[in-house]
Amino acid sequence: MQHVRVDTKGVIGGFDCRSEVHVGAALDPLGRLLGTASFPATPDGYRRATEWLHSLGPIIAVGVESTGSFGAALARVLPEQGLRTIEINQPHRHTRSRRGKTDAIDAEAAARKVLSGEATGAAKAALRSVARRIASLTKEAAALAEQLDRLVAFAAPRTLEQLGLGTQNTAALLIAAGENIGRFHSKAAFAHLCAAAPISASSGHTTRHRLNHGGNRQANRALHMTVIVRLRYRPRTRAYMERRVREGRTKQEVIRCLKRYIARDVYRTLTADLGTMAIRA
Repeated sequence: MQHVRVDTKGVIGGFDCRSEVHVGAALDPLGRLLGTASFPATPDGYRRATEWLHSLGPIIAVGVESTGSFGAALARVLPEQGLRTIEINQPHRHTRSRRGKTDAIDAEAAARKVLSGEATGAAKAALRSVARRIASLTKEAAALAEQLDRLVAFAAPRTLEQLGLGTQNTAALLIAAGENIGRFHSKAAFAHLCAAAPISASSGHTTRHRLNHGGNRQANRALHMTVIVRLRYRPRTRAYMERRVREGRTKQEVIRCLKRYIARDVYRTLTADLGTMAIRA
């Protein structure tokens, strides 16, 4: 540890923070380097770092790098001791090209950013801020999910009872159908809207159908996820898959067949659900 005492009325500190060691630099208000020192990234190290700065004079402000990672703890400790703490971005590339790259140089550059006024943003201990934001968004998402559960259960109780549909999938199919499901003249028309209608891809002696790339992709995904659930939990659906594969169909072709079947069944239950809701309204 080294420092030079200078008759000064204040100290501007800067810290380059790494996982195990934080390197500090101190300037006087005229920009003269008062000293540099290294401290372990531990509570005792943070205490020693602040004591070192205080030993050089009254502390004006401290710039801290990596406040969102290695410097987060130091950026919390300094304000708790009443020290103005500034968040520092990495030193400009011109500084590094001119003076090289060492932790001491980076710490001094952090202090000089504070001294020049280039850095003025108060350090926010970014990890804590992000954690609070995540908790807030998680709570909001849970509230919205609960509200969606109630709305879907009111609008489409019969459809919701079908294995594999659930709130999210039923909501996607409700949105695709709209309030006026009567505008579809048949189950096939609804399946076409859900991109589950067969599209011929036959050639020569081979008869095949391919995926319909048109239609409502969210509704198609809801049908696909429903098929996956039924293949997992419904023996009858697994038996159908095995039988059709033995007949020469690919698994993707069988899944498309199952999606068409579910689309027709959903058309029936949604028609009943929306008709009942119109009467209740």
